[in-house]
Amino acid sequence: MKLISTLAAAAALTLLAACSTTPSISDVPAAVGVAKTAADHQRLAEYFDAKASAYDAEAAEHGRLALQYQQRVRPDSAAFQSGAGRLPSEIDPRTFALRSQAGPAMAAHCRDLQTQFAGAAGSARALAKAHRELATSAPPSAR
Repeated sequence: MKLISTLAAAAALTLLAACSTTPSISDVPAAVGVAKTAADHQRLAEYFDAKASAYDAEAAEHGRLALQYQQRVRPDSAAFQSGAGRLPSEIDPRTFALRSQAGPAMAAHCRDLQTQFAGAAGSARALAKAHRELATSAPPSAR
């Protein structure tokens, strides 16, 4: 069984080596387990760089969502009650009230996700840096 999994991991790494693209998420565990050459580690570094960029984008999106939720006018606010927050006739005030009251909780949820994605981006960058360092000390190719 161990031989089969080793062969599968080697096949995955060979496939990765044949491609100049970064590995897919399903290939990463096998690639990490058998990475030996500078090229192997460089491909993993590129994968983690791409993940960091994706996590940064998610963090930014959740930051924008948090702002949108924070800026909702609550039906119990002075702005709403003074008439500045009048609803257009096609909006049901009960639905608006439920959505507006959920705004602070949803903003907090989005800020939490923003923080988590930002942390994940930092971790992915650290992994990319580690693989670049491993690439400098690894042999250029398998012999």
